Amino acid sequence: MPVAGRDRFHDQRGRAVFLVLVAIVLFAALAYVVTQATPGAHANAGMLDLRTAQRIAAYPDAVQLAVKNMLADGVDVTALDFRPDGTGRGAVFSATTGVVYRSPAMALGNKTEWSFKGIGAEGHGFFVAGVGTDGPSGKDVIAYLDHVPKAMCEDINQALGLKPEPLAENPPVDLTSKGGGAKDGAGKNAYSFKAYAADPKPGACVQNGDKYVYYHVIAAQ
Repeated sequence: MPVAGRDRFHDQRGRAVFLVLVAIVLFAALAYVVTQATPGAHANAGMLDLRTAQRIAAYPDAVQLAVKNMLADGVDVTALDFRPDGTGRGAVFSATTGVVYRSPAMALGNKTEWSFKGIGAEGHGFFVAGVGTDGPSGKDVIAYLDHVPKAMCEDINQALGLKPEPLAENPPVDLTSKGGGAKDGAGKNAYSFKAYAADPKPGACVQNGDKYVYYHVIAAQ
C-alpha cells in the first residue's frame, strides 16, 4: 500500500510538471505571435492616420469650390457666412451650395473645429503670403484648424505633398485678432501666414507659437 501511495504522488507531481511545461510553451507561442503581429498593427494604424489626414487636408477644397461658385453668382466676398447653421445668400454651408459642415474633432481626438477668416467690410483680414496679391486689397479668405496634434500636422503636410516637419511662423499669427487693416499688406506680421513665403503654398500645417495650425486658402484675393 505505501508503494502504491508513492506511485500516485509521483504520478500527480509528474502531471503538474507537464502542465506547467505546456503553459510555458503556450505563453512563448503567444508572445511570438504578438511580437510578429505588432509591426503590422502599427503599419495599419499609420495608414489609417494618413487617410484621416488626407480627408482633413482635402475638406477645404470642397468649401473652396462652393465659395468660388457663390462669388461667381455675385455674392460679395465680405458677405460670406461660414456658420454651420447660416442662412441666406451668403451661407456657405447650405442645401444651395451642397456643402455640409464636417467636424474634424473626432478625427483629431480633441474639440477642435474648423474656423474661417473672412474679409471684413472695413478691409480687415489675413494673408497667405505669396498667394494672390500681397497688397492691402489682397486679403484672403482662409479656413484653418487650431490645436492640431503634431503627428497629425505632419501627416497633413505629407498628404499635401510637403515635407512633414511643420515650418514655424515667426512671429506667430494672431488668430484672435481681426487681421490687418485696410492699408496693411502681407509680410512678417501677426496677420500673415508667411512660413512658406519663399515657395508659396495655398495650404500647409505650421507651427504657430506653441501650437500647430493647418490653414488653407478658400478664396485668394
